[in-house]
Amino acid sequence: MEEELEAFIKQHHQTHYIGRVTRRDYRDIIFYVDKPNFEENSTADFLDRMNDIRHLNFRIDRDENWHFVSGLLK
Repeated sequence: MEEELEAFIKQHHQTHYIGRVTRRDYRDIIFYVDKPNFEENSTADFLDRMNDIRHLNFRIDRDENWHFVSGLLK
């Protein structure tokens, strides 16, 4: 599932994989996406397919100073 998510994001975006955090049966997969611009219909279709397999919460957070991921970067 992670591979499919990464492939979907990389289709139309320049990305950098930051890492993943797993806790209490939840996993955050973190990417830096330069200039995110997700087309609504294709994104909804992809997420619907993924949610048939396992619940997926997809969100984009603006973090210009990389505060949210600073603990993952060395």
